[in-house]
Amino acid sequence: MADGAAPPSGARHWLLVAALLAAVALAYQPAWNGGLLWDDAAHLTRAELRSWEGLRRIWLEPGATQQYYPLLHSAFWLEHRLFGDAPAGYHVVNLILHVAAAALAGLALTRLQVPGAFLAAAIFALHPVQVESVAWISEQKNTLSTALYLGAALAWLRFEETRRARAWAASLSLFALALSSKAVAATLPAALLLVHWWKRGPPSWRRDVLPLFPFLVLGAAAGSVTAWVEHNNLGFALAGRGELDQAIAHYRRALQGDPGRAGVRFNLAMALLARGQEGPAVAELRRAVDLEPGFLEARNNLGILLARGGRLEEAIEQFQRALEIAPDSTEVRRNLGLALAARRRVGATP
Repeated sequence: MADGAAPPSGARHWLLVAALLAAVALAYQPAWNGGLLWDDAAHLTRAELRSWEGLRRIWLEPGATQQYYPLLHSAFWLEHRLFGDAPAGYHVVNLILHVAAAALAGLALTRLQVPGAFLAAAIFALHPVQVESVAWISEQKNTLSTALYLGAALAWLRFEETRRARAWAASLSLFALALSSKAVAATLPAALLLVHWWKRGPPSWRRDVLPLFPFLVLGAAAGSVTAWVEHNNLGFALAGRGELDQAIAHYRRALQGDPGRAGVRFNLAMALLARGQEGPAVAELRRAVDLEPGFLEARNNLGILLARGGRLEEAIEQFQRALEIAPDSTEVRRNLGLALAARRRVGATP
């Protein structure tokens, strides 16, 4: 162990972990029975991806999910099998992952002989800045990738102490899993080199940098794939009004090569809507839900546009179908309520 540092004894470590779990569970008690927030429903596993074939698509078909983070969406796939549409189970998983990340942070800081390591871990676990990641189901990409990231860092510290291939392989494997949960994990190699410099001085190219080369390659590859997927499927979210001609043309070219991409049709619809072209936007949303009946965002937005155009019966049908996909979506329930109220007003008009 570097500099003679020793990790906490097994019993003490688990006692600290148990204390962290209790503190986090108490602090996040309001989230236990919380529902879905904002775009949670859009990130959770859609109906057409809940089969074994859907799991294959999650890994092999970029664009099948909201973002190409296959391990994250595999976790959501498994959680749906365990919990169905009930949000409580997802919240519990997020809490457990957050506690695991805090415990790993405490252990890593202890190995680095940082004073008050588990106090720092407790601050990390309970700081208000973590609320978004823990209480928001779609941010499980943060809790999952952080736990894997810190696990990879801890395995790397073990490798530096022992130079054993098994520790190196464990670190690389955990790093790859972290990348498949969130691409920002690509920062790990740089962080490890900075930690080495801090604790041991300038790193040796052959001994310290070369073993990190596969990490750098994986990180660069993950970043490139994420950028490509988001450019092709989520580009409109990043486009300004001045780029809307360009964005619409981009999506139409993409659909010429593959007309069955529901996500691209949704983005095209949003771009058309931003240009004030509601009719073509409705047509693209209809095609999107025909291609993927469980596409919640497309159904909800289609219902909104139909209601705006006075086609209340069709709008109500879309909102009802959306609620079948995500029964706990407060946004869809609100939209359905507004459409039903508008229909009553129209019926009451002489």
